[in-house]
Amino acid sequence: VCHRCQGNGSSLSSRCHKCNGQGHILDNSHTIALNLPPGTEDGEKFLFSGQGSYDGNSTQDVIVLVQEKEHSELQRLGLDLLAAKRLSLLDAITGFCLDFPDIATTQRFTAIP
Repeated sequence: VCHRCQGNGSSLSSRCHKCNGQGHILDNSHTIALNLPPGTEDGEKFLFSGQGSYDGNSTQDVIVLVQEKEHSELQRLGLDLLAAKRLSLLDAITGFCLDFPDIATTQRFTAIP
C-alpha cells in the first residue's frame, strides 16, 4: 500500500505522485528464499501466501511451479538418479574406477573384484 496516500489514490485534493493515483506501488519487490527439498518432482507447486503484488484490495500469493530439465548424463527414476556407463569385460573382471556426475559435483566410484 502506498504510504503517502494510504491506498486512497489521492493526497488531499490532488492525485498522489508516489503511486500515480493507483493507491498502491507496483515496483516494491523483494526476494523469496526457496529451498527445494530432495525428491522434489516435476510439476510440484510451492505457495507463498501474501508475498505477491498488491492489487488494490489485498496482497496476492506467489506460486512457484517446478519444471524439471533433462540432464545429459543422469535420468530420474522416482527418488533415484541413474547413470549408464559402458564397461569392458577386462575392467569388470579386474576392477575399475569411474566418475559419475552428481547434481552439483562428480562422484568417484571404485569397484575392486
